[in-house]
Amino acid sequence: MQLNQQAAEVKEVNITGMTANQQVNRQAYAITSIDARPLHNSSQDLNQVLGKVAGVRVREDGGLGSSFNFSLNGFSGRQVKIFLDGIPMDNFGSSLSLNNIPINLAERIEVYKGVVPIWLGADALGGAVNIVTNTRMQQYVDVSYSYGSFNTHRGAVSARYTDQQSGFTIMGNLFQNYSDNNYWVHSGVTDLNTLIIGPEQRLRRFHDRYKSESAQVEVGVSGKRYADNLLLGIILSQNDREIQTAAQMSKVFGGWKQLSNTIMPTLKYKKSDLFVKGLDFNMYGSYNFGSTRNVDTLNRVYNWAGEYKDNTFNEQGNYVPGGENSRSLYKFSNNLAIANANVSYKIGGGHSAGINYTLSNFDREGRDPLKPNEEAYEHPQTLRKSVIGLGYKYDYKSRWSTSLFAKQYIIRGESAQRVDIYTNPHWEPIHDDLSSTGYGIASAYFLFNWLQLKMSYEKTYRLPEGDEMFGDGINHVANKNLRPENSNNVNLGAVFNYLFGDKHKLLVEGNFILRDAKDFIRVDLVDTRTQSVNIRGVRNTGWMPM
Repeated sequence: MQLNQQAAEVKEVNITGMTANQQVNRQAYAITSIDARPLHNSSQDLNQVLGKVAGVRVREDGGLGSSFNFSLNGFSGRQVKIFLDGIPMDNFGSSLSLNNIPINLAERIEVYKGVVPIWLGADALGGAVNIVTNTRMQQYVDVSYSYGSFNTHRGAVSARYTDQQSGFTIMGNLFQNYSDNNYWVHSGVTDLNTLIIGPEQRLRRFHDRYKSESAQVEVGVSGKRYADNLLLGIILSQNDREIQTAAQMSKVFGGWKQLSNTIMPTLKYKKSDLFVKGLDFNMYGSYNFGSTRNVDTLNRVYNWAGEYKDNTFNEQGNYVPGGENSRSLYKFSNNLAIANANVSYKIGGGHSAGINYTLSNFDREGRDPLKPNEEAYEHPQTLRKSVIGLGYKYDYKSRWSTSLFAKQYIIRGESAQRVDIYTNPHWEPIHDDLSSTGYGIASAYFLFNWLQLKMSYEKTYRLPEGDEMFGDGINHVANKNLRPENSNNVNLGAVFNYLFGDKHKLLVEGNFILRDAKDFIRVDLVDTRTQSVNIRGVRNTGWMPM
């Protein structure tokens, strides 16, 4: 028997599949997923990238390190929740926020424009942003540095190492940001004696320097039988931020600055197929031991020319009519604990269910040695919030997907409020115990392979944050009677994705939105400062590309 050799040429083989971005965008929710990898090693931060997404507007109050207003389809501020790998960034400290995290940290950015899935565990009113970092690469080191106008320096180092045999994992991120922020503004100069504001002129900001450093380290194991990831970590950060103005530009500061630090241990655990196949468990916990100091010992009034006048008050430290005591060494600790646990189970036949529980506890303690008799510092300022979510999902092949969910929102607050009765001024305790139920549905159907229709509705609530109720000690005034806001949200959308030949594709997305909110929380101006207040109702409708 003789074997004859024969050669055959195999034609080109095409293997097609969906990227993580494409899979996320196919969900029933109104969502836009951005691939961040092509933007790596650029000088952009996450705010600048998100500002290019349809429906998103980011307005920064100033230069590097300044506060910003994030708006999504008309809702803004705390109504839109921010997550890092599904973890709420509420207690990460001011050194880790959208406007000072480098783009290199992100693999993709998910923007939920309406209904938020229960696994995020959010009390969001108008949507959410989830920053997904790169956890697939086992070993890497990434270093970036940029220099810009106004003596702005930004540096970042990210690294990860995982031993293939033992599963030992260590990862770390280091960030550094600095800027003089001495850019030009147009404003009139106030005469410090007559308080008359002169004609507008071009002037430099002279008290707006910003400096921050942060380090995040996590150590644990990955890829083991008992844990996909088990990581203990710590976040250390510090901020040094000069404050140039109050809420209005006419109120100029020359001595105010805010110093803050964060010491936050963290715990992450994730396991797929826990005990039985299809049962996934994910948990996270952290506690912020940080503190903040609002410092101004000069006791001066400034104008935009950098001129100043000393405030006047008597020897006992009491105000003189027409004078103002601006001195402060107020130090406060916003001790914020967050715990989140999520369990999901793939039942089979396209059916799955999940439960999520998120607990956050805010506790503020503060004192000012320059005002030792200030009674407001002696009363409790605590706020505890819980969100319990139950969800069910049905997938019919790859054509139809529907999710049903319900959420229970629970808030308990404790504080005190001064009652200025002429005969008996005193402090009265305030207790806020509220519970509300939200619910919703999200569904998507492929009418054709190239046309997907989406629909979602939810009745949702957003619970007030600690600094909204208790203020920030500088420019934001407390409102201890703030009520949770609620909204009926509707999204109707369509995705047209047609392939012409092998290389050409036309992608068109559109979305109709309706937001009908009650007890809407808005920031109002109070003298030269701001305050969060409830207003009766706000309705927002629109049509936009996604």
